[in-house]
Amino acid sequence: MSGWKALPDALELDVRRFVEELRRTKDSAGLTLAQLAEATAYSKSSWERCLNGSRLPPSRAVEALAARAGTDPEQLLARWELAEAAWSDRGGTGREDSAAGAGETEAAGQTGVSDRPVTAPGSTAPGSTPPGRGRRPTGRAVAVALGAVLTVAGALAAFAFAGGATSQENGSREGADASKLPVEDVRVSCHGDSCNGKDPVDKGCGGDAWTSASERVGKSYVELRYSSACRAAWARIKSATPGDRIELVRKDERRYDEVVPDDPNLAAFTFMLGAPTPQQVRACWELKSGDEGCTDFGGTEELPAASPVPS
Repeated sequence: MSGWKALPDALELDVRRFVEELRRTKDSAGLTLAQLAEATAYSKSSWERCLNGSRLPPSRAVEALAARAGTDPEQLLARWELAEAAWSDRGGTGREDSAAGAGETEAAGQTGVSDRPVTAPGSTAPGSTPPGRGRRPTGRAVAVALGAVLTVAGALAAFAFAGGATSQENGSREGADASKLPVEDVRVSCHGDSCNGKDPVDKGCGGDAWTSASERVGKSYVELRYSSACRAAWARIKSATPGDRIELVRKDERRYDEVVPDDPNLAAFTFMLGAPTPQQVRACWELKSGDEGCTDFGGTEELPAASPVPS
């Protein structure tokens, strides 16, 4: 990959792989940074930082790059999800804000990014995978957390203390608690049971996803993921062994499962089930080692990212 600045040695492996894939995609399409910025509505200076491994672009910019390059977005999104998870594990999302990236002034000076076009053909996008019991992340990877920290809780608490807040429940208290508000700019294309059997990445539900229940099982990490915008959940397993099985189970016994494929991701996630609250669903596992079990049903507070396990 001549012409590129060497990536930092301390960069997480999944982040490194993602940045290298970004570089290959840009080169294969023969795009300059200016052309890339125009095609993705994401500024040249932001792309410079992303291609040097100092930040991660938003998923929309990644999809726009894939569309402009004429390649399947699934591979890039799969790498992006893993990179986002790796960056979150060290204490930050690493993501560029999409609005800031789109509008900021172009940076000048030496960045180490090659801006010369490289002529090479792009690949064509393969057909989409039909719905089934679940989906292996060989082209999709782990749906990753993009949950944003919202600041409205304090204002709501003050309003309630003043006596102005009233319960909006027509149903249960857990419906009011459930919990994190959707991220405002997340665009989703399903809601509730219309998400059943759908991929969270395809439907945009990963944009505000958060971990509602989790369990460390040996070196593996099992999570119940929930989207407040979609009112839907899915199960995910990371640091797994090929052949391990992850399953999403709803209280009415509707379920989807997936088996971890034999690929470098060592991860899998299921299709979604609609759930008015995370308390309606849980994640279960059946490992090749014989270990099996389930998380608690989901809670209303976001859980932290998994901490690394010593090898």
